[in-house]
Amino acid sequence: MSAAGAKADTPLGKNATLRQAFELAIDRNVINRVAFNGEFLADNQMIPPSSPFYDHAHKIPARDVAKAKAMIAAAGMTRVRSNSSTRTRLAIAAVAQIMPVDGG
Repeated sequence: MSAAGAKADTPLGKNATLRQAFELAIDRNVINRVAFNGEFLADNQMIPPSSPFYDHAHKIPARDVAKAKAMIAAAGMTRVRSNSSTRTRLAIAAVAQIMPVDGG
């Protein structure tokens, strides 16, 4: 078992390529609209841009579904599933999971 524990014993937890593919596949603006009713700034950090601790050098990668699909296939996976017990995380996982499938 990894230092991260049993919860990291998943394809995403074990494979950096799959995590990068997931990052490329998601559309943060859609997640914000669906899960949060458009009330937040779509971002990739927990720290708001107004904070002195916000890392302006850590940019959001552009969405690239074709590259994400290629990375998933190269990792030997056909579908990456996400699991969570909270309603918000389930909504995010559902939106993110269908994005690579719908091609747009």
